[in-house]
Amino acid sequence: MKHDNRHCIQIREKTEYKCLIKTCLQPNFIYKETTMTATIHPSVSLIQQLDPANLAASSHLFSDDFVWHFFNPKLAEMHGDYVGVEGLKTFFEKLQLQTGNTFQVEPISLIPIGDELAIAHVKDRMTLNGNTIELDAVVIWRIVNGLIAEAWDIPSVYSDRTAS
Repeated sequence: MKHDNRHCIQIREKTEYKCLIKTCLQPNFIYKETTMTATIHPSVSLIQQLDPANLAASSHLFSDDFVWHFFNPKLAEMHGDYVGVEGLKTFFEKLQLQTGNTFQVEPISLIPIGDELAIAHVKDRMTLNGNTIELDAVVIWRIVNGLIAEAWDIPSVYSDRTAS
């Protein structure tokens, strides 16, 4: 009977993961350790460089015609397409105004889909109309020629966790 136990850590300054694989061969309990390196997908590496708190410093990651698409029935006044890095800055400024500067985003996972798309799962937290809200959202990123060309912000608007 063979059992694999994998322990992986991401090395932040590099675009690679190192994994320690311990293999237990029963019944003798002999362990074999192996280290393996896996490269992070270029789309994931690109998006991980993005700093939403400092979009000016991240502007080199975006194409000139970048578009941020947003739709949320609970924030209807924010619906629309925001063009360019300045448009994205405007979106986040409006969001902070709507939420009394309480909006926070916590990245959960980021999965590349081919070479053009990546899907991020995030947890958004904010106070809106006196209620503290936590919700899941996905952002679909489209990468073209090594730059972020488009993004769709899709919140889970019917299953948020609201506390009054």
